[in-house]
Amino acid sequence: MLKVGELARQTGLTVRTLHHYDQIGLVVPSARSEAGYRLYAPADVRRLQSVQALRDLGFGLARIAQMLAGPAPDRVARAQIEAQLREVDAAIARSRQVREQLSLLLQTVALDEAGGGADESPWRQLLQLLPAFSAHFSARELRSVLRRWQQLRAQWLPLIEQVEALRLALVPADAPQLQRLAQQWMDQSMRLMHGNLALALRWARMHEQAPETARHQGIAPATLQYIGQAIALRMAALQRHVDADQLMRLDAGLASRWQQWAVLAQRLLEQGTGVQTPEARRLLAQWDALLARMARQDAALQVAIARAYASEPLLQHGHPVTPAMRALVQRIREASEPSEA
Repeated sequence: MLKVGELARQTGLTVRTLHHYDQIGLVVPSARSEAGYRLYAPADVRRLQSVQALRDLGFGLARIAQMLAGPAPDRVARAQIEAQLREVDAAIARSRQVREQLSLLLQTVALDEAGGGADESPWRQLLQLLPAFSAHFSARELRSVLRRWQQLRAQWLPLIEQVEALRLALVPADAPQLQRLAQQWMDQSMRLMHGNLALALRWARMHEQAPETARHQGIAPATLQYIGQAIALRMAALQRHVDADQLMRLDAGLASRWQQWAVLAQRLLEQGTGVQTPEARRLLAQWDALLARMARQDAALQVAIARAYASEPLLQHGHPVTPAMRALVQRIREASEPSEA
């Protein structure tokens, strides 16, 4: 039998802690000496060791008491362990999120020197916007997007200025010159989001709900609303041919590939290359491959996309593939089909 002081020395606990465990009925000594001192039997020590182990695993005293007592302790223990595991998983997820946010701030601190005496350093600006950003994106997503934004910033700024100039000139949303810029805006957004349309829509929704995040990128809310109206017209035209599920399946990150294809098509048009030449057949094969990739190999979606861009004049504004190029593709395809006997 151990006195409370001896047990305290063996376990590294304080006498006060052991007294508290006794008072709440968690570890009660089996006996007391004639002088009234607490005496702990080996079974009491083993129980105390269980309490210490569970405390090290993060359990609270109330849960420990439930786990070590009751008519069905094994069943209770299982439920408490599962609950504790869920809490630990949540804490780990939160810790990972905090770590990503700290990494994001550390990444942004590096921009301070490039700020060149700005009124407020980039990381302080980001710190103020972090709650708004975090409501829509994980820190990992945000770090990737903001890093990408820094890489593409030089291409974005002239585009923003051109859109703002048209807004001040009161150019309507369906005007060809604004629609061309809307296509460029969408292409840049896809580059920013690595072709992830769902991510781009989330980014646009964040700017709409928290305009200060757009200002952080140098976009005035009025400019954002203006280009948003133009983009909405393009999306409405597209959705006359594809439904919402099909739209989300599209690979929207192929702008550079379409531009490369358009350069080749324009060259064939200027050179007057015949539609039955190897060059023409390669052009058709590249067209079909790009369209299939855009539609994620969905044949029905390929047809719908081709029909949308062929029949909606608004979608043709700003797209690298001109009506003349589409007509060329059709002529090559007809020339490639076997004639009927």
